[in-house]
Amino acid sequence: MKDKIPFVAIGNEEIRDNPSVGEFATCPSCAKKHKVEYGTNTETGEVSKTIGFVKCGENSYMISLAGKLLTPTQ
Repeated sequence: MKDKIPFVAIGNEEIRDNPSVGEFATCPSCAKKHKVEYGTNTETGEVSKTIGFVKCGENSYMISLAGKLLTPTQ
């Protein structure tokens, strides 16, 4: 996957009824709770909550989009 660009497509209707993301979410890798983190705008330093992720060891897993969990059981 070194030369491939990852692609994700999720429609609003697919996550509309999912719960809102909290401070912690269940990791899809280890099933433990990890703190939800967000990216920071490099120009302004502001945190953007558009995409939420959890870190598990050296890996990161996308967990939320626009404040909604990607799967309702996280």
